[in-house]
Amino acid sequence: MGAPFGTTAEEAQTTTLMALNQGFYNLFLAIVSVIGIVAIIMGDNAIGAALVFAGVGSMLAAAVVLLVIAII
Repeated sequence: MGAPFGTTAEEAQTTTLMALNQGFYNLFLAIVSVIGIVAIIMGDNAIGAALVFAGVGSMLAAAVVLLVIAII
C-alpha cells in the first residue's frame, strides 16, 4: 500500500517533520482562537477579540496565499 496523498513512501518520510510541524501550527492557531472565544464569553472582549483576530486572521491569510498560489 502506498503513502497517503499520492506520494511515495520516500517522499512521505522526507516530509514527515514538516507535516508534523504544520499540524501543530494549525492546532496552536485553533487553540488561540478558542481561548479568544472563551475570553469574549467571559466578558473580556478586548483580549478575546485580539486573540480571535490573531488566530482566525492568520488562518484566513494562509488561505488567501494558498488560493493565490493555486490560481497562478
